[in-house]
This record gives sequence, structure tokens and C-alpha cells, in this order.
Amino acid sequence: MRYRLLGPLQVVQGETVLDLGPPKQRAVLAALLLAQGRVVSVDRLVDVVWGEDVPASATVGLQAYVSNLRRILRAGPGDSPMASSVAQPIVRRSPGYYLDVDVDAETVDLTVFAAGCVRAAAAVEAERWDEALAEAEAALALVRGELLEDLADGAWVREDAARVAEMSSECL
Repeated sequence: MRYRLLGPLQVVQGETVLDLGPPKQRAVLAALLLAQGRVVSVDRLVDVVWGEDVPASATVGLQAYVSNLRRILRAGPGDSPMASSVAQPIVRRSPGYYLDVDVDAETVDLTVFAAGCVRAAAAVEAERWDEALAEAEAALALVRGELLEDLADGAWVREDAARVAEMSSECL
């Protein structure tokens, strides 16, 4: 499974882009991915999903989004949820949830991108120009647009988007 944040949010299993559901549900997954394996509190997730307009049913709604995402991420395209042997991808841990994904592996494009930019900068420092260019090109090839551009109207995305934009300019 590959998670793509550099552009519209996508989860790719094999060659298939999974249908992640409505924008609020997608926002839950994006917030968990941006946390890079750390627990995201229920309060933070409610803020991400509803902002200032929190309904009385927010906690129940959040639980439904998490349940749907678990089903989608476990089953993949065309599988029944019961057919999957994949471990539970979204784990409940007080005070919230975390996404059980190896952020150091090449599964999250943002992590791969950041590491490539760091390697490019190190190669520039060492005056290894060909290596620097190759690392920068490989990192920039992962960028399909602004960070989470399909969710970019959320204030919670803007800080991370600015950080990624700065990283992109430094990687050039």
C-alpha cells in the first residue's frame, strides 16, 4: 500500500487507487498520515473534520469515518472486508487514533520526498553535483501538486503545505 499526499490524497494498492470516500473521511486519513505514526487526539480529529462547526454527533461521526477507513484499507479494491489478512491499519490509542504504517519505508510519498531532499542537500554540501541532481529530480518527481490539494481549504493543512512548499523550493 502506498500513501500519496503530494497532490490530491490517494492510497494505491498495487496499481489501483482506492476510493477513500467523502472529503471529511479523507481528512481523517490525511491527518493520521501527517502525524507520521503518532497518536492524533479525538479532539484534533474533530477539529480537522468540522473546524468551528462541530455537530453534537461529531464523536459518532468520527467513529464512523474511522470504521469506514479501516474497512477500505484492509479490504483493498474488489475484496470483501472479511477476506483481508492485513492487520488493523488504524489503531485506537488514548487519547485518539494512529495509522499503523511504517513511515520510514517507501510507503508514504511525503516521507520519501523529504528524505530525497535531505540527500540532495547533503550531496550539494559534498559537491557531488550529479548525485545532488539525481536525488532532487527523484524527490520532485513524487510531487503531483500541492500537499493534500483536494483538502487544502482546511486551515489544518496550510502549515504543513507551507513547509512542503519550502522543502520543494530548497530541493531545486
